[in-house]
Amino acid sequence: SSVVTVYNARVDFQSRLDRINQVKVGLEFNYTDNRVNYASVDKFLPSGRSRSTWSNFPIRGALYVQDKLEFEGMVANVGVRLDYSDPQGEWYEYDPYTSAFASENSLGLDTLLAKVTVDKQLDISPRVGISFPITVNSKLYFNYGHFRQQPTPENLFLLRRYSDNNAVVRVADPNNPLPKTVAYELGYEQNLFDEFLIRIAGYYKDITLQSRLVEYVSRDNKVDYTRSEPNNYQDVRGFELTLTKNRGEWVQGFLNYTYDVTSAGNFGYGIYYESASLQRNYEATTTSVYQEKPLPRPFVNLNIDFFTPSD
Repeated sequence: SSVVTVYNARVDFQSRLDRINQVKVGLEFNYTDNRVNYASVDKFLPSGRSRSTWSNFPIRGALYVQDKLEFEGMVANVGVRLDYSDPQGEWYEYDPYTSAFASENSLGLDTLLAKVTVDKQLDISPRVGISFPITVNSKLYFNYGHFRQQPTPENLFLLRRYSDNNAVVRVADPNNPLPKTVAYELGYEQNLFDEFLIRIAGYYKDITLQSRLVEYVSRDNKVDYTRSEPNNYQDVRGFELTLTKNRGEWVQGFLNYTYDVTSAGNFGYGIYYESASLQRNYEATTTSVYQEKPLPRPFVNLNIDFFTPSD
């Protein structure tokens, strides 16, 4: 069973200083109550089954300021966001191959391992959006921004054990930095007959600090678990063509074609053996450090709304 309660609060302040300058300020607060307990149970095949339990109360907050400027048809939205993240609580301080995770010791973790207060994180994310008029019916625009993603709860305080022998099989790390995305977009928009809008845009996203599971194996094989670490990255790039019709008494909608290319990879290895010979053999044969470059995946979205006019 899992009970997750989320409390949100958001306040926005907007001030129109004059006709060409608008300032917007906002506050966000998020408090989550995680009470999680789930397991895989099989009375006849108990080996390899696990149970996961944790309870924590992470806090997230944000302060952002955005200023809208207009000058001779050019519009610029310039802003900055301050993100605050506090997982709250304490977490274990340990050697990667500690015997405390072995089956005979794992139930005594609180006495075998010291706990330290988890890190609080403060990140600044700038964002800029600028549009340039070319003609009365067309414009060129550019968007740039930094974005931080919140980790899944199980990457904060999860401690997973095997049900049959209590050995630790997976450990979270609440001190991991928040995943970061830096996004760029360059586009062109054209109005046709005051009925249609054509939009052509190219984009690029640099995603770093994503979590992946890394395995640690002790020399005697009594300790064998995975830990979430922030060493996965992605590069996403592509372009999209959109035709939109948002006027008309009978038919409205849009048609979008997107050509998307993604590559991904990891820093470091996927397994670390305490045995030097096993580690050398693994490093000589592993492909976990290879970059993944799957085939491009273009797709089309079509959305049409039909109306009956009031008369």
